[in-house]
Amino acid sequence: MLMKSLIRSIVSLPKIAYQDEQDIKYDLAYVQHNVVVSSGPVSSSFKKWYRYPIEDLVKVLTYNHKKNWHVWNLRGEGKGYNEADVLGQMSYFPFPDHQPPSFYLLMQVVESIDRFLSQSPENVAIVHCKAGKGRSGTVACAVIMYESYKHGISMSAHEVNELYTLRRMRPGSGKGVSIKSQFRYLQYWQNYLDASEDKQKAIMLVNQVNSPIMVQFTEVKLTNTVRYLTNNSENAAEINVVLQGYNPRKDVECGVELVQIWEYNNKDDTVQIEGRDVILRPGHHINVAHVCDYRVFVNGVLFAWFNVSLETEIDTLKGDFAVKFKEFDGFKGTTHRGAPLFETLTISWKVAVDG
Repeated sequence: MLMKSLIRSIVSLPKIAYQDEQDIKYDLAYVQHNVVVSSGPVSSSFKKWYRYPIEDLVKVLTYNHKKNWHVWNLRGEGKGYNEADVLGQMSYFPFPDHQPPSFYLLMQVVESIDRFLSQSPENVAIVHCKAGKGRSGTVACAVIMYESYKHGISMSAHEVNELYTLRRMRPGSGKGVSIKSQFRYLQYWQNYLDASEDKQKAIMLVNQVNSPIMVQFTEVKLTNTVRYLTNNSENAAEINVVLQGYNPRKDVECGVELVQIWEYNNKDDTVQIEGRDVILRPGHHINVAHVCDYRVFVNGVLFAWFNVSLETEIDTLKGDFAVKFKEFDGFKGTTHRGAPLFETLTISWKVAVDG
Protein backbone atom coordinates (compact mmCIF):
# COMPACT_ATOMS: atom_id res chain seq x y z
CA MET A 1 0.00 0.00 0.00
CA LEU A 2 2.88 2.33 0.85
CA MET A 3 4.49 1.64 -2.54
CA LYS A 4 1.23 2.48 -4.38
CA SER A 5 0.94 5.74 -2.45
CA LEU A 6 4.54 6.65 -3.29
CA ILE A 7 4.08 5.96 -7.02
CA ARG A 8 0.85 7.99 -7.13
CA SER A 9 2.58 10.88 -5.34
CA ILE A 10 5.42 10.87 -7.88
CA VAL A 11 2.99 10.86 -10.83
CA SER A 12 1.06 13.82 -9.39
CA LEU A 13 4.15 15.61 -8.02
CA PRO A 14 3.70 19.09 -9.61
CA LYS A 15 0.24 19.39 -8.02
CA ILE A 16 -0.80 19.96 -4.43
CA ALA A 17 -2.06 16.78 -2.77
CA TYR A 18 -5.23 16.68 -0.67
CA GLN A 19 -5.53 14.76 2.60
CA ASP A 20 -8.65 14.70 4.75
CA GLU A 21 -9.66 13.56 8.25
CA GLN A 22 -10.14 10.00 6.98
CA ASP A 23 -6.39 10.00 6.18
CA ILE A 24 -7.17 9.53 2.49
CA LYS A 25 -4.60 11.19 0.28
CA TYR A 26 -5.90 12.26 -3.13
CA ASP A 27 -4.83 14.31 -6.13
CA LEU A 28 -7.52 16.98 -5.97
CA ALA A 29 -7.85 20.64 -5.08
CA TYR A 30 -10.68 22.95 -4.06
CA VAL A 31 -10.26 25.84 -6.49
CA GLN A 32 -13.12 27.46 -4.62
CA HIS A 33 -15.58 26.04 -2.09
CA ASN A 34 -17.87 24.53 -4.73
CA VAL A 35 -15.47 23.80 -7.61
CA VAL A 36 -13.02 20.92 -7.28
CA VAL A 37 -10.41 19.76 -9.79
CA SER A 38 -9.16 16.19 -9.62
CA SER A 39 -6.93 13.89 -11.61
CA GLY A 40 -8.81 11.14 -13.43
CA PRO A 41 -9.78 8.36 -11.03
CA VAL A 42 -9.52 4.76 -12.20
CA SER A 43 -11.23 1.44 -11.46
CA SER A 44 -8.58 -0.86 -13.00
CA SER A 45 -6.52 -2.74 -10.39
CA PHE A 46 -3.33 -2.25 -12.41
CA LYS A 47 -3.84 1.48 -12.97
CA LYS A 48 -4.45 1.96 -9.24
CA TRP A 49 -0.71 1.46 -8.80
CA TYR A 50 -0.04 4.86 -10.33
CA ARG A 51 -3.43 6.63 -10.44
CA TYR A 52 -5.90 7.30 -7.67
CA PRO A 53 -8.77 4.81 -7.15
CA ILE A 54 -12.34 5.85 -7.87
CA GLU A 55 -13.61 4.47 -4.55
CA ASP A 56 -11.36 6.86 -2.61
CA LEU A 57 -12.72 9.84 -4.54
CA VAL A 58 -16.28 8.78 -3.72
CA LYS A 59 -15.32 8.40 -0.04
CA VAL A 60 -13.79 11.89 0.06
CA LEU A 61 -16.76 13.51 -1.67
CA THR A 62 -19.38 11.66 0.37
CA TYR A 63 -17.57 12.45 3.63
CA ASN A 64 -17.26 16.15 2.79
CA HIS A 65 -20.54 16.76 0.94
CA LYS A 66 -22.87 13.80 1.55
CA LYS A 67 -24.85 13.44 -1.70
CA ASN A 68 -24.40 17.04 -2.84
CA TRP A 69 -21.75 16.43 -5.47
CA HIS A 70 -21.53 15.64 -9.17
CA VAL A 71 -18.60 14.71 -11.41
CA TRP A 72 -17.84 16.15 -14.87
CA ASN A 73 -15.55 13.79 -16.79
CA LEU A 74 -13.63 15.44 -19.68
CA ARG A 75 -11.49 12.48 -20.76
CA GLY A 76 -11.56 12.10 -24.53
CA GLU A 77 -9.43 8.95 -24.26
CA GLY A 78 -12.11 6.96 -22.38
CA LYS A 79 -13.98 7.49 -19.13
CA GLY A 80 -11.58 5.45 -16.97
CA TYR A 81 -14.39 3.94 -14.90
CA ASN A 82 -18.08 3.10 -15.04
CA GLU A 83 -20.80 5.59 -14.20
CA ALA A 84 -22.00 3.25 -11.43
CA ASP A 85 -18.60 3.68 -9.72
CA VAL A 86 -19.58 7.27 -8.92
CA LEU A 87 -23.15 6.32 -7.96
CA GLY A 88 -24.44 7.57 -11.32
CA GLN A 89 -23.42 11.13 -10.43
CA MET A 90 -21.41 11.87 -13.56
CA SER A 91 -21.72 13.86 -16.79
CA TYR A 92 -19.43 13.19 -19.75
CA PHE A 93 -18.07 16.01 -21.95
CA PRO A 94 -15.03 14.47 -23.69
CA PHE A 95 -12.36 16.25 -25.72
CA PRO A 96 -8.77 15.23 -26.62
CA ASP A 97 -5.82 15.34 -24.24
CA HIS A 98 -3.59 18.47 -24.28
CA GLN A 99 -6.21 20.39 -26.32
CA PRO A 100 -8.84 23.03 -25.50
CA PRO A 101 -12.53 22.17 -25.78
CA SER A 102 -14.45 23.52 -28.73
CA PHE A 103 -15.97 26.86 -27.78
CA TYR A 104 -19.46 25.37 -28.00
CA LEU A 105 -18.46 22.46 -25.75
CA LEU A 106 -17.04 24.97 -23.27
CA MET A 107 -20.36 26.83 -23.25
CA GLN A 108 -22.25 23.56 -22.77
CA VAL A 109 -20.17 22.20 -19.90
CA VAL A 110 -20.15 25.55 -18.07
CA GLU A 111 -23.94 25.74 -18.43
CA SER A 112 -24.27 22.18 -17.10
CA ILE A 113 -22.08 22.87 -14.06
CA ASP A 114 -23.72 26.23 -13.37
CA ARG A 115 -27.17 24.65 -13.49
CA PHE A 116 -26.12 22.10 -10.85
CA LEU A 117 -24.42 24.66 -8.60
CA SER A 118 -27.47 26.95 -8.80
CA GLN A 119 -29.75 24.24 -7.42
CA SER A 120 -28.28 24.42 -3.91
CA PRO A 121 -25.52 26.32 -2.09
CA GLU A 122 -24.41 22.92 -0.78
CA ASN A 123 -23.70 21.51 -4.24
CA VAL A 124 -20.12 20.91 -5.33
CA ALA A 125 -18.83 20.28 -8.88
CA ILE A 126 -15.87 17.96 -9.43
CA VAL A 127 -14.09 18.36 -12.77
CA HIS A 128 -11.48 15.91 -13.98
CA CYS A 129 -9.61 14.85 -17.09
CA LYS A 130 -6.62 12.48 -16.94
CA ALA A 131 -3.93 14.41 -15.09
CA GLY A 132 -6.39 16.92 -13.64
CA LYS A 133 -4.54 19.99 -14.83
CA GLY A 134 -5.02 21.54 -18.29
CA ARG A 135 -8.41 20.38 -19.54
CA SER A 136 -9.91 20.37 -16.04
CA GLY A 137 -8.36 23.73 -15.26
CA THR A 138 -9.70 25.29 -18.44
CA VAL A 139 -13.26 24.26 -17.58
CA ALA A 140 -12.97 25.05 -13.86
CA CYS A 141 -11.57 28.52 -14.63
CA ALA A 142 -14.38 29.16 -17.12
CA VAL A 143 -16.96 28.19 -14.48
CA ILE A 144 -15.43 30.55 -11.91
CA MET A 145 -15.33 33.36 -14.48
CA TYR A 146 -19.00 32.74 -15.26
CA GLU A 147 -19.95 32.74 -11.56
CA SER A 148 -18.17 36.10 -11.18
CA TYR A 149 -19.91 37.41 -14.32
CA LYS A 150 -23.32 36.53 -12.84
CA HIS A 151 -22.45 38.69 -9.83
CA GLY A 152 -21.45 41.63 -12.01
CA ILE A 153 -17.70 41.07 -11.68
CA SER A 154 -15.43 40.77 -14.72
CA MET A 155 -12.64 38.28 -14.02
CA SER A 156 -9.84 38.07 -16.56
CA ALA A 157 -8.31 34.87 -17.86
CA HIS A 158 -5.02 35.85 -16.21
CA GLU A 159 -6.67 36.46 -12.83
CA VAL A 160 -8.54 33.17 -12.77
CA ASN A 161 -5.46 31.24 -13.89
CA GLU A 162 -3.47 32.81 -11.05
CA LEU A 163 -6.14 31.61 -8.61
CA TYR A 164 -6.20 28.14 -10.15
CA THR A 165 -2.40 27.92 -10.10
CA LEU A 166 -2.31 28.94 -6.44
CA ARG A 167 -4.87 26.31 -5.41
CA ARG A 168 -3.75 23.47 -7.70
CA MET A 169 0.01 23.67 -8.26
CA ARG A 170 3.02 23.44 -5.99
CA PRO A 171 5.12 26.63 -5.89
CA GLY A 172 7.54 26.78 -8.81
CA SER A 173 5.70 24.10 -10.80
CA GLY A 174 4.35 26.44 -13.47
CA LYS A 175 0.89 27.66 -14.38
CA GLY A 176 -2.21 25.58 -13.80
CA VAL A 177 -3.40 26.21 -17.36
CA SER A 178 -0.03 26.21 -19.11
CA ILE A 179 -0.98 25.05 -22.63
CA LYS A 180 -1.24 28.20 -24.70
CA SER A 181 -4.21 27.03 -26.79
CA GLN A 182 -6.19 26.23 -23.65
CA PHE A 183 -5.40 29.64 -22.20
CA ARG A 184 -6.36 31.26 -25.53
CA TYR A 185 -9.81 29.72 -25.13
CA LEU A 186 -10.09 31.19 -21.64
CA GLN A 187 -9.33 34.56 -23.23
CA TYR A 188 -12.06 33.87 -25.80
CA TRP A 189 -14.38 33.07 -22.89
CA GLN A 190 -13.46 36.36 -21.22
CA ASN A 191 -14.24 38.23 -24.45
CA TYR A 192 -17.54 36.40 -24.75
CA LEU A 193 -18.59 37.30 -21.19
CA ASP A 194 -17.54 40.93 -21.71
CA ALA A 195 -19.54 41.19 -24.96
CA SER A 196 -23.03 42.66 -25.31
CA GLU A 197 -26.03 40.36 -24.99
CA ASP A 198 -26.69 40.56 -28.74
CA LYS A 199 -23.10 39.62 -29.56
CA GLN A 200 -23.22 36.74 -27.08
CA LYS A 201 -26.33 35.39 -28.84
CA ALA A 202 -24.61 35.69 -32.22
CA ILE A 203 -21.51 33.85 -30.97
CA MET A 204 -23.68 31.11 -29.49
CA LEU A 205 -25.63 30.73 -32.74
CA VAL A 206 -22.54 30.49 -34.93
CA ASN A 207 -20.78 27.99 -32.64
CA GLN A 208 -23.63 25.50 -32.19
CA VAL A 209 -23.38 21.96 -33.59
CA ASN A 210 -25.36 22.77 -36.75
CA SER A 211 -23.59 26.08 -37.18
CA PRO A 212 -24.68 28.18 -40.18
CA ILE A 213 -21.06 29.14 -40.83
CA MET A 214 -19.10 28.18 -43.97
CA VAL A 215 -15.35 28.82 -43.88
CA GLN A 216 -13.06 29.01 -46.92
CA PHE A 217 -9.36 28.95 -46.06
CA THR A 218 -7.24 30.88 -48.55
CA GLU A 219 -3.57 30.77 -47.50
CA VAL A 220 -0.96 30.06 -44.85
CA LYS A 221 1.92 32.53 -44.63
CA LEU A 222 5.18 31.83 -42.80
CA THR A 223 7.18 35.01 -42.22
CA ASN A 224 10.92 35.42 -41.69
CA THR A 225 11.64 31.73 -42.19
CA VAL A 226 15.04 30.07 -41.94
CA ARG A 227 17.00 30.74 -45.12
CA TYR A 228 17.00 27.10 -46.24
CA LEU A 229 13.22 27.14 -46.79
CA THR A 230 13.40 30.08 -49.19
CA ASN A 231 16.23 28.77 -51.37
CA ASN A 232 13.70 27.19 -53.73
CA SER A 233 10.11 25.94 -53.82
CA GLU A 234 11.15 22.32 -53.19
CA ASN A 235 12.77 23.30 -49.90
CA ALA A 236 9.77 25.45 -48.93
CA ALA A 237 7.47 22.49 -49.54
CA GLU A 238 9.35 20.45 -46.94
CA ILE A 239 7.53 22.19 -44.11
CA ASN A 240 4.48 20.13 -43.19
CA VAL A 241 1.35 22.20 -42.49
CA VAL A 242 -1.89 20.45 -41.55
CA LEU A 243 -5.27 22.01 -40.78
CA GLN A 244 -7.54 20.08 -38.44
CA GLY A 245 -10.84 20.81 -36.75
CA TYR A 246 -13.36 19.52 -34.26
CA ASN A 247 -16.38 17.44 -35.21
CA PRO A 248 -19.09 16.37 -32.76
CA ARG A 249 -18.62 12.84 -31.47
CA LYS A 250 -21.51 10.61 -32.49
CA ASP A 251 -21.22 8.21 -29.55
CA VAL A 252 -21.89 10.79 -26.82
CA GLU A 253 -24.39 13.59 -26.27
CA CYS A 254 -21.80 16.35 -26.07
CA GLY A 255 -18.19 15.71 -27.05
CA VAL A 256 -15.72 16.44 -29.85
CA GLU A 257 -13.01 14.66 -31.81
CA LEU A 258 -10.22 15.74 -34.16
CA VAL A 259 -10.68 15.48 -37.92
CA GLN A 260 -8.23 16.37 -40.69
CA ILE A 261 -9.31 19.06 -43.16
CA TRP A 262 -6.28 19.84 -45.31
CA GLU A 263 -2.60 19.00 -45.57
CA TYR A 264 -0.27 20.95 -47.83
CA ASN A 265 1.31 18.91 -50.61
CA ASN A 266 3.38 20.22 -53.51
CA LYS A 267 1.43 18.27 -56.15
CA ASP A 268 -1.97 19.88 -55.64
CA ASP A 269 -1.12 23.11 -53.82
CA THR A 270 1.07 26.11 -54.61
CA VAL A 271 4.00 27.71 -52.84
CA GLN A 272 5.19 31.29 -53.30
CA ILE A 273 8.45 32.71 -51.94
CA GLU A 274 8.72 36.44 -51.16
CA GLY A 275 12.10 37.23 -49.66
CA ARG A 276 12.22 35.26 -46.39
CA ASP A 277 8.46 34.59 -46.42
CA VAL A 278 6.75 31.41 -47.64
CA ILE A 279 3.10 31.46 -48.72
CA LEU A 280 1.19 28.18 -49.10
CA ARG A 281 -2.09 28.20 -50.99
CA PRO A 282 -4.53 25.31 -51.47
CA GLY A 283 -4.88 24.17 -55.07
CA HIS A 284 -8.63 23.86 -54.57
CA HIS A 285 -11.17 25.61 -52.37
CA ILE A 286 -11.16 24.38 -48.78
CA ASN A 287 -14.78 24.95 -47.81
CA VAL A 288 -15.69 23.75 -44.32
CA ALA A 289 -19.27 23.81 -43.04
CA HIS A 290 -20.46 23.83 -39.42
CA VAL A 291 -16.96 24.02 -37.86
CA CYS A 292 -15.65 27.00 -35.88
CA ASP A 293 -12.68 25.51 -34.02
CA TYR A 294 -9.46 24.71 -35.88
CA ARG A 295 -5.95 23.53 -35.15
CA VAL A 296 -2.98 24.39 -37.35
CA PHE A 297 -0.39 21.64 -36.94
CA VAL A 298 3.20 22.11 -38.14
CA ASN A 299 5.79 19.36 -38.68
CA GLY A 300 3.89 16.95 -36.44
CA VAL A 301 4.91 18.87 -33.31
CA LEU A 302 3.74 22.50 -33.22
CA PHE A 303 0.06 23.30 -32.85
CA ALA A 304 -2.21 26.25 -32.17
CA TRP A 305 -6.00 26.30 -31.82
CA PHE A 306 -8.25 29.19 -32.86
CA ASN A 307 -11.95 29.90 -33.27
CA VAL A 308 -12.96 31.57 -36.54
CA SER A 309 -16.13 33.15 -35.11
CA LEU A 310 -14.01 35.05 -32.59
CA GLU A 311 -11.22 35.94 -35.04
CA THR A 312 -13.31 37.16 -38.02
CA GLU A 313 -13.97 40.82 -38.85
CA ILE A 314 -17.75 41.18 -38.95
CA ASP A 315 -17.66 44.03 -41.51
CA THR A 316 -15.64 42.13 -44.12
CA LEU A 317 -16.41 38.51 -43.15
CA LYS A 318 -12.69 37.87 -43.48
CA GLY A 319 -10.26 36.84 -40.82
CA ASP A 320 -6.78 35.72 -40.05
CA PHE A 321 -5.05 34.14 -37.11
CA ALA A 322 -1.40 34.99 -36.54
CA VAL A 323 0.74 33.14 -34.03
CA LYS A 324 4.45 33.57 -33.35
CA PHE A 325 6.65 30.49 -33.26
CA LYS A 326 7.22 30.87 -29.52
CA GLU A 327 3.45 31.08 -28.94
CA PHE A 328 2.83 27.66 -30.50
CA ASP A 329 2.27 24.70 -28.24
CA GLY A 330 4.96 22.07 -28.60
CA PHE A 331 5.04 18.32 -28.12
CA LYS A 332 1.95 17.28 -26.11
CA GLY A 333 1.32 20.89 -25.18
CA THR A 334 4.79 21.49 -23.73
CA THR A 335 7.34 24.14 -24.72
CA HIS A 336 9.39 21.57 -26.65
CA ARG A 337 9.02 23.07 -30.13
CA GLY A 338 12.35 22.27 -31.73
CA ALA A 339 14.47 24.77 -33.66
CA PRO A 340 12.57 27.90 -34.78
CA LEU A 341 11.73 27.60 -38.49
CA PHE A 342 9.85 30.88 -38.84
CA GLU A 343 8.88 33.95 -36.88
CA THR A 344 5.10 34.01 -37.40
CA LEU A 345 2.48 31.82 -39.06
CA THR A 346 -0.69 33.49 -40.34
CA ILE A 347 -3.66 31.54 -41.66
CA SER A 348 -6.34 33.47 -43.57
CA TRP A 349 -9.96 32.77 -44.48
CA LYS A 350 -13.28 34.24 -45.50
CA VAL A 351 -16.68 33.16 -44.22
CA ALA A 352 -20.28 32.99 -45.30
CA VAL A 353 -23.20 32.63 -42.90
CA ASP A 354 -26.34 30.85 -44.05
CA GLY A 355 -29.43 32.80 -43.10
